[in-house]
Amino acid sequence: MNMVRHLKRLILFLILMFSLLLPYRALASPHIDSVTATMIGSDPSCRYYIYEVRAKVNNAIWCDCFTLNDYFMVYVEYPAILRGTWWTPKYPCINHSCPPQSVEEIILVGVPPGATLAIKVVAGRPLAGYGGLWVYTLAQAPSEPPQNCECELSINVSPSDISPQKAGSANTTSTIMVSTTKPAPPEGCTVNFKVEPINTIGHNHDGNRPKGTVTPATLTIPGGSPGAVSAEYKSSEVSGEEKIIAEIKGEKKGEATVNVKVPGLSPLVSKPSLLPWGGTAEHKLGDNNYGTGYTLSAVYYAVGKYAKDHALNTAPDVYLAVIDMSLPYGGLFDINGDWDTPHDWHRVGRSVDFSKYYKDSGGNNIQVVFYDEDGNVIKTTDLITDDDLDKYFAEKKYKCTRKEKSIGKIHYECPK
Repeated sequence: MNMVRHLKRLILFLILMFSLLLPYRALASPHIDSVTATMIGSDPSCRYYIYEVRAKVNNAIWCDCFTLNDYFMVYVEYPAILRGTWWTPKYPCINHSCPPQSVEEIILVGVPPGATLAIKVVAGRPLAGYGGLWVYTLAQAPSEPPQNCECELSINVSPSDISPQKAGSANTTSTIMVSTTKPAPPEGCTVNFKVEPINTIGHNHDGNRPKGTVTPATLTIPGGSPGAVSAEYKSSEVSGEEKIIAEIKGEKKGEATVNVKVPGLSPLVSKPSLLPWGGTAEHKLGDNNYGTGYTLSAVYYAVGKYAKDHALNTAPDVYLAVIDMSLPYGGLFDINGDWDTPHDWHRVGRSVDFSKYYKDSGGNNIQVVFYDEDGNVIKTTDLITDDDLDKYFAEKKYKCTRKEKSIGKIHYECPK
């Protein structure tokens, strides 16, 4: 009986030793045919170098397949900081048949500047409790960050239509949003803003033109991820279209347009006895007589009433001349073309200046003869009767008021 017991123990011991020796025999053989790493570029943010890792695995050495449940497993591991992915192929033994002898896997690894790219390979037979660990050092990433990574920007302005300063509106600022269209490089993106006039509507002169400002003038988008920053654009007193340019290291990366204007202005048009006139080389005729709908209606009414009461509608080629209102977009009306303000009104389309002289259709000052009912000459004059014009503008219908009378100007301001 003891002999049988000892014999059974010996057989079990031999089986155990046989099962242990097979894995060790396998582990003694190479299980990676080849493993290489090739740098193929960098990620869009320039934070990592991208390596292509190719590993060719030789499975034949594990093909003992003791039982149906034994299997062979290989995976490649690298530190999480490298932003890689797990590669875990499994090759089971099926009916004691070996898996494919050689399998090639490819993975992409992101490696920070200066880091070492190391691949860890683990193989084993979990049911048998055996395995092996191999570490392959493949590459040393360059110590300097990847080059030629650029900041790509998108710029938007909201609102895109605002008012000039001193135009009676609080709507004089816009928010500028600048964002990267891909992750910013490690050093970030330092954005500098410039403002350039595109079209100074109504101003036909150059010089030191006032323009809007951006605060802050410089902003930095942090590196490493897509980001956005904002700044504020503030208009000047001058209306027109302005371009906001975003630059990085002196190179334009984006632009947006803002319209600085007083909304709702329309041109004064000729009527019987009414002549839109004025204009200079700096502000051409046609650009100098814009107003609100209310103000234009007041002008048409007052001139019509004057013409009727003074019988101008029967006189050929006799006009009251409006010589200045506002520019097409409103804002500063610098009649001397020097960006200064002798015309301190005339910004919002509610100001009207008349010539004190009667004019013909060519804008020439003329003498007008007035007759009584019997055809007798009452007077001959080249001056309009401004007191009567004052009354027509001041009527309850419009309530426009005379300004600057003490200095001899015929200037009316109409309500909003």
